[in-house]
Amino acid sequence: MNKQNTKVLIFILLLLLLGYFREHTFLQLNAAIERVPSVIANQPIPEFLQHYTIPQLLKIKWIMLFLFTGSFFTLTYTAVHFCELPKQEVVYAYLTLLFMLIILQGVIVWIEPALYLIQRKILGFMHSPAIFVLSAGKNIYFKKLSTK
Repeated sequence: MNKQNTKVLIFILLLLLLGYFREHTFLQLNAAIERVPSVIANQPIPEFLQHYTIPQLLKIKWIMLFLFTGSFFTLTYTAVHFCELPKQEVVYAYLTLLFMLIILQGVIVWIEPALYLIQRKILGFMHSPAIFVLSAGKNIYFKKLSTK
């Protein structure tokens, strides 16, 4: 395994860990909002979350959404920088997904709440290592092809 592949693997693992932390956080927040035990091993709602009202928890959830989106973008962009991959691919991917979310948000508010599932899928893609994995995989593959 060369140095480039090792860097890619390390950043994939970091992005997966961030994704795990994000999932755990949102499962706990959702449980607190619904006032039911968490689906994580049927654990009770953490003590500190029980003191918030539902509107406060919803605000916290929105704040966490923006923080995790920024964290995924920053870590992905850093990964691309350290792995010496084209940065514009990552920026374009995030901007495209962000604009899709904005458009869908307008559509959901005015027309069809069922589009929420599409919005969740786009956000799930943004909150995963997928953008980095696709960018790194494409570039490593084409580098190997050009060296043959």
